[in-house]
Amino acid sequence: MAGTEHKPDHGPGGGYEKRDAHLRPLVLSTVGIIMLVVVTAAVVWLLLAGYDRFARGRAAAPSPLRPAGQVTLPPSPRLQVDPAGDMARFLAEEKAILTTYAWENETSGIVRIPIERAMDIVLEKGFPVAQEAVTTGTPGSSGQQKMWDSSGGQRGR
Repeated sequence: MAGTEHKPDHGPGGGYEKRDAHLRPLVLSTVGIIMLVVVTAAVVWLLLAGYDRFARGRAAAPSPLRPAGQVTLPPSPRLQVDPAGDMARFLAEEKAILTTYAWENETSGIVRIPIERAMDIVLEKGFPVAQEAVTTGTPGSSGQQKMWDSSGGQRGR
């Protein structure tokens, strides 16, 4: 094996092409593809122009019973005309709710306070703690349960 040398077999003509590609079939193929694209675009344009004329001819005339200039809005829900403006107004309303004082129910004396103030009050006073139910024995024996019992209200058997 040491004495063998690999010689690539390129055939009788050598390792390259002896002639160039035929130019005529390439040019005819390119011209044919360009003509196909142009004809397709023209057909699409003619179809769209014909559809436009057809649609204008079928456009409904305004009802003679409706007064001139009166616009009737479709029933709700309607599409948004200005989604970005609607979102900005919504966020401004939400921010106002979270940052201002207002009466929620004046007759009951319920007031809305800013969230920052509410967090300060919770830090000062802490969270309210529920009173523990008085129990004597197990929930099944006395019929009473602790508030945090996870038995789902079922009595032990």
